[in-house]
Amino acid sequence: MKTFLERDSASSSFAEALRFTLQWEGGYVNHPMDKGGPTNKGVTQIIYDAFRRQKNIPTQSVRRIFENEVGEIYKEMYWNTVRAELCQTKIAVALFDWAVNTGPVRAIRHLQGCLSVAQDGIIGPVTRERMAVAGDDVLDCFLKRREIFYKSQPKKKKDVFLKGWMNRLEALGEYLSEL
Repeated sequence: MKTFLERDSASSSFAEALRFTLQWEGGYVNHPMDKGGPTNKGVTQIIYDAFRRQKNIPTQSVRRIFENEVGEIYKEMYWNTVRAELCQTKIAVALFDWAVNTGPVRAIRHLQGCLSVAQDGIIGPVTRERMAVAGDDVLDCFLKRREIFYKSQPKKKKDVFLKGWMNRLEALGEYLSEL
């Protein structure tokens, strides 16, 4: 049976984004400092429940999430939400990964800041127009904003997560440089 990544060859940018992000979103965790609560492969229990309800499937523990569900959730609830397909591949990968890591609205707002448009978290016509022509300067701004965001978190949270966040961000920069 083919994996979601193998079946979703229509979007090579999505495949690149998913390939990178899944390296950082491991198995089941339920860290008390993470507001997301129970999470598996980067999918929180709340998101998983919403996804299954939308599909008219009974909810279950996120521990039991299926691989194809992970791919569908990432595509429908993150990639499509941030309209990553409108960006060149490098920005699309960075946007998707940040959306998975901290939420789509935050990722959109920070990208909008780099695009010099209203930071409303909504992909409207002006944002779409700018996303389509954004280049490496926008990517650099976006990655820097992510670093600043991580470093601005409360001390308790930074003490627990900052090293991992920064390792992920550094790896993202390296990954993007190879695309």
